[in-house]
Amino acid sequence: MTDFTYPMLTNFASFEEVDDEWVRVTDWFTGRSYNINKVNVEFAKKLDGNTDPYSIPTKLSREEVVWTVAILDEIGLLRRSSVLENASGESYSTFWIPSMTAKLKRLARIYTRLLNILWLPLLVLGFVLFGYFLPTEGDFGVMAIGIILGEISGVILHEIGHALAGIACGAHVYESGLKLSGILPITYTLMDTDALESKERVSILSAGIRSNLLLVGVSFLIACAIPKIGMMMFGIAFWNLIIAVFNMIFDTGLDGRLIIAEYLGIKDVDKFVRKVFHSRKFRKSLRKKGPTGYALMVILAILRLFQFFLLLIPVGGILYLVESIFFK
Repeated sequence: MTDFTYPMLTNFASFEEVDDEWVRVTDWFTGRSYNINKVNVEFAKKLDGNTDPYSIPTKLSREEVVWTVAILDEIGLLRRSSVLENASGESYSTFWIPSMTAKLKRLARIYTRLLNILWLPLLVLGFVLFGYFLPTEGDFGVMAIGIILGEISGVILHEIGHALAGIACGAHVYESGLKLSGILPITYTLMDTDALESKERVSILSAGIRSNLLLVGVSFLIACAIPKIGMMMFGIAFWNLIIAVFNMIFDTGLDGRLIIAEYLGIKDVDKFVRKVFHSRKFRKSLRKKGPTGYALMVILAILRLFQFFLLLIPVGGILYLVESIFFK
């Protein structure tokens, strides 16, 4: 956990002017809103975690600064560390809070455009050339190093893909980091996409998977160009393929389910899926809708089957590694 030197106004705050005197401040992370005096809001916006509140130029007296900091702290609008906890007890460790500069927005647009154009051709070309040349010099120890590098680079690139796609589409990207849910740490990117169109949300959701698949293709091509590190690059490609496939799975919280929910126009997809597979009455109501209802049931059944086969890919790959290492 990293503690800030001084208090920082939460990066999840948004502002809406109520009148000449008051501003409605909404905390996106908690969903709570507060009406705060404009002078206090202008002061709060200068709380960046690195500046002493008492050295900030403001119309407030020292006593009013003390009171304002205390109130903002009490209602949860101040952060004092890089770690947050939500109502469900999940812990969020912030690694990156993007500053929406013109340079970052331009970089996001360039990366997203190149990703859209290059990920599939490079993936196919990488697979074809790697399969033809099979540049796998080195032992499994070298490949293990590649797998470790693949895990690190893969999860970082996955979240960068989401974040940059969000910035390019005009979403409000709050932060990226590591979330501890139960005993399992997972990377995350938090952003507000409510104002975007469905196709833009799909583009953002799929950007992480496409970034991993881009790295798979690039790793295979590097392996072909430099055979001496072929086994290490194979490890990087193999693990990024697993990350991509895992995120395609039609399961709670994963990109695959969220993408399908956007395509089908279903907000609470978990509830909908449970009803389809466990409620005869609900299936009957879908059948009454005619072809649309039947199509939804068929699509979900296919996705469930597809999920099973997707799971076989990383399981088969891991079994292959175990067999190659221990039973060679």
